[in-house]
Amino acid sequence: MEQRAAAAVIGVKEVTFLHYHDGELVNSPEVRRDIVREIRRLKPDVVVTADPTVYFRMNSYINHADHRAAGALRSTRSFRLRAT
Repeated sequence: MEQRAAAAVIGVKEVTFLHYHDGELVNSPEVRRDIVREIRRLKPDVVVTADPTVYFRMNSYINHADHRAAGALRSTRSFRLRAT
């Protein structure tokens, strides 16, 4: 999978998939719960995700709605994670 190959390039040893269907990820309480659970379990130093504010990149790429949702999910939860 491309995610594992990309992770290996930057030295990531483990990639976790939450089993949501490609193209269907939305910013919902259930998805937020799952992401927070994994971040708390893994306690990563860095979380890398998409920029939720970018719709078009360099006039050649459309940032898919599920990619923007992933970025928004990570952004909205980060403040609460630091408090716990």
